[in-house]
Amino acid sequence: EAMPVTKKPGSTVIVGSI
Repeated sequence: EAMPVTKKPGSTVIVGSI
């Protein structure tokens, strides 16, 4: 899996994925 960059409330931003 990609490394989680920023964790938002109810959403998670992952490297390589938008």
